[in-house]
Amino acid sequence: RRYGRPWELFCLRDELARGIDEVVTASGAGAGDFKVTELPFVSYEPEIVALRVKRALHPPQTVQMDLARNGTLTLSGAATLQWIYQAERAALAVPGVKDLDKSKLSDPRMEALLSMVREVEAAVVEFPLGRDQPVPADLPKLEKIVDTLRTLEQLASEMDVGVSLAVYGYADASGNDKRNFEISQARARTLAAMLYARGSELPITVYGMSAEYAQKFREALQGTLPGRRIELRLRLTPPEPDVLAGFER
Repeated sequence: RRYGRPWELFCLRDELARGIDEVVTASGAGAGDFKVTELPFVSYEPEIVALRVKRALHPPQTVQMDLARNGTLTLSGAATLQWIYQAERAALAVPGVKDLDKSKLSDPRMEALLSMVREVEAAVVEFPLGRDQPVPADLPKLEKIVDTLRTLEQLASEMDVGVSLAVYGYADASGNDKRNFEISQARARTLAAMLYARGSELPITVYGMSAEYAQKFREALQGTLPGRRIELRLRLTPPEPDVLAGFER
């Protein structure tokens, strides 16, 4: 302090902390009792780091944040897939955040999408001997698969997730190899035709599997699958390669 002049304060202050003038006034001192000089500073106090995280991530109201004193940031609740991915990248760049736990964070739409993927891939549609149309008992199953695929396709489009479909047609060991290959491809094309007739724009690849392959596959599964059938496999392509990390197929 210089005689006859206010006290001089040199303070380190994080930009997100309270202003020094506010602190001085709250202490009961007069506005003219101090001359304050603030020096830039990055605080690692959890309260300040939490404010910094909130400003960097802009979390939706459905997301809760908790920052431990050791620097571990825990995110929980529901958010979009894109926000989860962006938050993961941005959070670890925030000064004061040393680790990130997002195990309790989920995208309900992603869970719904993966549930439909599992449903489609678990379905097996059986065909009569020499025919490319399903047995009557499995026709409703095939129509339900098509409905599910259309719903899945629309949801994936809203989420900016690409989807492609592979359809595998199988024949049994009766008949010659050429005919078996042709009928297995025709069975795979049956589903593709139904999807396109409903306005689908899914990229679809059809595969005709040889009777020999089908037999080996059935033996590996102890004969639990019919020989004359189609199976489906879906591939999801998110906008960023690591977006699906942590989600179970």
